[in-house]
Amino acid sequence: VRNYMIWRRDYAIEENTVYTDPEFKAAVESGAVRACGNKDKDGRYVLTLRLRLTDPKRWPPRYAVRTVHSAIELLLRKFPESQARGIVFVNDMTGAKMSNADSRVPRELFAAFSNKLPLRFGCVYAVNPPLFMRFIWPIVRHFMSRKMQSRMKLLPGGYPQLRNHFSVDQILVENGGQFPHDHDAYVRAVSAMQAQYGSAEHNALPGYLDNGVDGVGGVSTLSDSSGSSLDGNLRLHGRPRNR
Repeated sequence: VRNYMIWRRDYAIEENTVYTDPEFKAAVESGAVRACGNKDKDGRYVLTLRLRLTDPKRWPPRYAVRTVHSAIELLLRKFPESQARGIVFVNDMTGAKMSNADSRVPRELFAAFSNKLPLRFGCVYAVNPPLFMRFIWPIVRHFMSRKMQSRMKLLPGGYPQLRNHFSVDQILVENGGQFPHDHDAYVRAVSAMQAQYGSAEHNALPGYLDNGVDGVGGVSTLSDSSGSSLDGNLRLHGRPRNR
């Protein structure tokens, strides 16, 4: 937990928001990263990534870190049980081009989140991986542990193949399932969350950090390591800002 709080401060999470950075706001609105509230068959909550909506020329890797973090933070605040259950990524590569891929992003994400996020990481479902991924995968794999490499599930058969891991009512409607998602509502939820940065209510340690996973005072992270025990005096040190 302490590692996460330090990272949050050092990465200036509460200074760079949809209110202060128009490009970050545009990145959130793009829908390249979403937390829709659906789960896989193991009950793990989902972060959906859509590679075709990314634009490395416009958004450097730090924007990927911030959009992924905002989705994870929103997920944890809305569904605190996701800390213990863990999360999975559905990386929708349908229609992606080489120009959408940025080999720096995986490195930046792992550097930012390893041993920091108070969260269990399940796996990545890579849906419809394009042929060029065979060239990018060796680069991405270099930044992953063997355990994390084993959690990559390539689904060249697309969303019908995803049904082996998801109930149809947990697959998004847009992908042939029954789970509804309102992206405008998602953007409003991220905005409302960040509007509270610096408030007295927000400065209290969030509920999902109050207890360690399995009640032992430690937390598992995206790198499967155990975090520091909870310091009851830790607070989020955001500052109020004009809006």
